[in-house]
Parts: sequence; C-alpha cells; structure tokens
Amino acid sequence: MLQGGTEHTAGGKAPEVTLANAVKDLGWKDFTELPKRPCVRDALLTGIGSGFAFGGVKTIFGAAVWTSCSYAVASFCFGSVGMYQYCLYRRQAEKDGMMRVIDVMNKKDIERKAREQRKEKVKQERRLNKDEELDSRIAAMSGKNEGTVVAAGSGTIREGGSAYAGGGGRPWWKVW
Repeated sequence: MLQGGTEHTAGGKAPEVTLANAVKDLGWKDFTELPKRPCVRDALLTGIGSGFAFGGVKTIFGAAVWTSCSYAVASFCFGSVGMYQYCLYRRQAEKDGMMRVIDVMNKKDIERKAREQRKEKVKQERRLNKDEELDSRIAAMSGKNEGTVVAAGSGTIREGGSAYAGGGGRPWWKVW
C-alpha cells in the first residue's frame, strides 16, 4: 500500500489495528529512548517507588505473595499515570506562566519606549524654545548696538545690519 492510501483512494485499505501489528512496529530504540521524553522518567520513578512501597507494606502485613504483587503492579500503574499527568499539567502551567511573563515584558517595553519618546519630544521642544529665545536675545542685542529695530520674537531684522554684534555675520563671542 502506498503512503497515505486509505480505503477511499485508489482501492487502498486502512491497515487493521491489531496487537500483532502494534508489536511488529515496536523497535528496541522505542524502549531505549522512552526515558528521554519529558515527564516519563519522573513518572516511572514515582511508579516504581509506589509499587515497591504498597507491595512491601502488603507483604509485611501478611498478605499472600500474589496479592502483594497485584497491589504493587496496580500502584505502579496508577502512580506512573498519575505522576505523568501531573507533570504534563505542571509543564503546561509553566508555559502559560512564561507566556504571561513575556506579554508583561513586551507591554513594559512598549511603555518604556513611549515614555522615552515623550521625554525626547519634551527635550527637543525645550531645546527649540531655548534656541528661539537665544536668537531673539541676540537679535535684540545687535539691534541695540547698531540702532536697528528688531521684531519681537521673530528673530528678523527690519533695518539693515546683522543679527550679530560684529556686523560681519559672525557672533561676537567667537574670536576666531
């Protein structure tokens, strides 16, 4: 039968699900790799411990060997399955917790970036206001020195002259 073939395509039939087919597909590697899967090792160790404990307690209190072994096997099975399910629950809870942490970190990062942008915008506005104020002061000072009239806050000179005291286009505080 070709891969993916079923009873609905090209006359193929789905393979029968039997114990013989299941055992035939098992390999030695399936058993050697089993404890490497998540939660399996903890589940097996818990099952072994609980089986030993319950079987041993039954034996100590005088139960027949067959009964003690039955209790040991039953407690191994229930202990292993219970621990496996609990481990899967813990892993899922940890994943959910990590997702919440990542969401909170992303939100805080976005807020921090927005706060930095607001601070930068305020700094830039202050810098521009300070530059305009300095320009108007310089224009006013040069207007007083040369007798020109300066428009308040505009930074432009109405009568001839320069915005700088030297008149040559250089600021008065630069000597070079």
